[in-house]
Amino acid sequence: MSKTRASTPPHAQRFADLMQMIFATREEDITCDECFEHLDHYVELLQAGQDPATVLPQVKHHLEQCRCCEQEFRALITILEGYTQAAANDESPVST
Repeated sequence: MSKTRASTPPHAQRFADLMQMIFATREEDITCDECFEHLDHYVELLQAGQDPATVLPQVKHHLEQCRCCEQEFRALITILEGYTQAAANDESPVST
């Protein structure tokens, strides 16, 4: 009987996740600061319907490995989606 992720103790799963991150590390990995510098451009490409991973593969890889940066990325997407919705609502005629 094989163990599933749900039945694995949390500390064992955390250890497995850390080991996976260690073995996924590349020589050309970027730091969190470098990732953050490119995050705006990455999101712009994504919103333009392009594949940002082809232009910024190191950013994609970093986002896959770093929870903090991935959360920043998701927060930025959420904020921009909110602005887009607000702008769409502002386009409706306002009666005075």
